[in-house]
Amino acid sequence: LRGTAIDNPLPGDRARGEQVFWGKGQCGTCHMIAGRGGVLGPELASIASVRKAAAISDALTKAQHRVYGDGGVHLPTIPTMDYEPVRVVTKQGRTIEGVMRNQDAWSVQFIGMDGKLYLLDRADLTEVTIKPGSIMPSDYDKRLAPDEFRDLLAFLTRLGRPTQRASE
Repeated sequence: LRGTAIDNPLPGDRARGEQVFWGKGQCGTCHMIAGRGGVLGPELASIASVRKAAAISDALTKAQHRVYGDGGVHLPTIPTMDYEPVRVVTKQGRTIEGVMRNQDAWSVQFIGMDGKLYLLDRADLTEVTIKPGSIMPSDYDKRLAPDEFRDLLAFLTRLGRPTQRASE
């Protein structure tokens, strides 16, 4: 009950799930696995070592998903503060959308949807809007055929290293 997804991966064809991840699912557009993929979203090389299978599935199917810790203790929503959608308008009228990385009273740093890192002075901006929600789609169970979705989950729930068992 306390194990992560890697300890009890979901059924399906892992190899086909990997094809869905990099292909039809377009997950690799935003997410990276071991140095391959996009930089907008979290690195997923060890996602199954730190999340339960239900949390991985919920992230793909529910806009407001939550992570539950050992024993079902309720934890806050999956941290998205490092991945907040942002819209910036410069004084020259250029609009750039992306994912916030950091901000302070003088500057804004974010990854644009083009994958570039933007480091902008607030004095050069007319608008900085942090949007609620996430840029990640939450309807993969509808975008993909049932077998594709199952295989994607089989792939994701095997990313990582199994937990070390204490010797008896």
